[in-house]
Amino acid sequence: MNWRPLGPFGSPTPMAKNNQLSPHGTGRFMCLLTDADNPQKFLIGHATSGIFRTTNSGHTWEQVMNTGFASGVFRIIRFKTDPKHLLAATALDIGNSRQYGYGLIESFDDGLSWTRNSLQFDPEEYNTDQARDIAIIEPKKEKILIAVTAHKIHLSTNGALSWSVVYEGRYNLKHVITDPNDPKNIIVCGNGVLVSRDGGSTFADITDKINSTYGLKNHTHTSYHAAFSIKNKNRVYILAQNQNVYLLKSNSTELKDFEIVNTGFMLMNSSRLVFSIQWHTALKTETLWVGGTRLVKSVDDGKTFTEAGSPLNGVPNHVHDDFNDIAFSPNGGVWVCTDGGVDYTMDAGKNWKSLTDQSINLNASLMFGFDRSLDNTIMAGTQDNGIFSYKKGIWNCLPIYGDGGRIVAVSDTDDFSGGVAQMNHFVKDGGKTIMMMHAGADRTGHDFRVQYLKSSGSLYIANMHLYKKQNGKYFEIVSSMLDADRKIKAFWVNPKNENEIWLAKDDPTWGSVLEKKLYQTMDGGRTWIDRSKSLPILMWRSITDIHINRRGEIAVALEAFDKKGEVLNKVYISMDGGRTFTNISIGLPNLPVNTIIAVNGKWVCGTNDGVYVYYKKSWQQLGNQLPKTIVTELRYYENDGMLLASTFGRGLWSIAVK
Repeated sequence: MNWRPLGPFGSPTPMAKNNQLSPHGTGRFMCLLTDADNPQKFLIGHATSGIFRTTNSGHTWEQVMNTGFASGVFRIIRFKTDPKHLLAATALDIGNSRQYGYGLIESFDDGLSWTRNSLQFDPEEYNTDQARDIAIIEPKKEKILIAVTAHKIHLSTNGALSWSVVYEGRYNLKHVITDPNDPKNIIVCGNGVLVSRDGGSTFADITDKINSTYGLKNHTHTSYHAAFSIKNKNRVYILAQNQNVYLLKSNSTELKDFEIVNTGFMLMNSSRLVFSIQWHTALKTETLWVGGTRLVKSVDDGKTFTEAGSPLNGVPNHVHDDFNDIAFSPNGGVWVCTDGGVDYTMDAGKNWKSLTDQSINLNASLMFGFDRSLDNTIMAGTQDNGIFSYKKGIWNCLPIYGDGGRIVAVSDTDDFSGGVAQMNHFVKDGGKTIMMMHAGADRTGHDFRVQYLKSSGSLYIANMHLYKKQNGKYFEIVSSMLDADRKIKAFWVNPKNENEIWLAKDDPTWGSVLEKKLYQTMDGGRTWIDRSKSLPILMWRSITDIHINRRGEIAVALEAFDKKGEVLNKVYISMDGGRTFTNISIGLPNLPVNTIIAVNGKWVCGTNDGVYVYYKKSWQQLGNQLPKTIVTELRYYENDGMLLASTFGRGLWSIAVK
């Protein structure tokens, strides 16, 4: 059995009108590597799905990260003395316990194939480190490398053959920047700033010195980035962002005194910060580029900044929000990686074009959930690109800006209910009619669960409470007898008896008493039974999904990691109504399990490494040709024997399982 991609390929057609915010895009890309010898060739790193390669300026793409695991890539670099030798930093950063990486990967054939480098991690409990950035310093015949992981700085003096930890501390580190005029000057940034004067052998903390310039004392939630000036050889810029944004400068050889250059521009997203300087060889000038939610630039050494891109559809400088990387080409081009794809400008931001939108085979959308109606209309919620619709082989993007969440079909044609950002929506007529419906005052977010029972016309949606809505009525709280202290991560309503409901609360319980994690009601929510003690592993785990099959067996999926060499705790089932549970995790990878359903009498689950089926007391991967990717939701349609899987990084896939 083979999986088949359903798309979307490239970017769906945006339905937003001119001068309206356009949510269209291909997905979240984190980094880009150009090729000076071939301007049509690029490598781009995706947030969750590895590395993609094109040799024809984005018309077609090939997924080239063949390392046997699903991971994002946050940086790709090239050795100057050996241009076919590449390194890439693997990392996933999608919230909660799903933040991890595998270290560095390496290519010796210009990115065609990849293997693991000596700096490598395997995710496990209490050890989910991420490689976030890399720098190569090549003075004379030496090959010195600096690799930045979550709380460590790693040094290699032999071209990445071996590594040593030269710094370990409290900071969440993200960026490494080297001085083009003096390779011994290195700055590492995150929510702190560290500097090395000896090529990376030792690092000193200058965070407090920077903060004293503008009076900040508590820098826990501050983001920092740095860039060395090319025009002014002894100047370094430091960007600090908390509630305000400060651009500072200092003498790069001393770093004793800092001067405020600018405080007058806003980036709007404290968790996102990219900063890079472009040198114009012919003009001998430089431009400061800064990305957050929006992209801004300065041509006067940071004194003033102007916006260089807009998410408004139809305007010349149309570019998606949320910037992850800024790179430059020798011919003066500026390339940006955003949550919508990869774009470039050849005129300093006046006009933008996409490298990814027009691809005929790039399948990289980050989907949270989807459903299909009986007439084969599909609606899917995506990260940062709104809601996509699919009908008669054509993908379209609904005019809803932001994150599209999970979705269910509420009719046989094209009426759906779902969520976008923090609001619930009801979509009719394939997206022509969109109405907002709020289930209480809670923040829904994108990772909520939703269920529709056709027999009664009841719609259930979960956030801090579980809500129910029937035709012509308002939402009513089903879980009013429970505390709203934690988000409901998963629930299941018996389609034959709606008085029976199971729900699971989010976050591990670190106290001495196991309670308030797993609940059951047999009277529609008037009273609840706490079933947490039936599943002791919940003391340190969270349930991601619940499903009950036709035989009444209860399956729960878990998202946390386990220690190496110990028993895996990924899926448990109960055959006695939830009084006891049995571990059935053999065969699964040591990664989160995100969703589980029953298909033709067998359990099928979606993990951060594809789809697995439980067969003969062990799990094995289901089907072939599904890329290594995070599976967010599974749905089985009995009328045609089709199993569909949404992925967080490769769009929607299908497989026949009759």
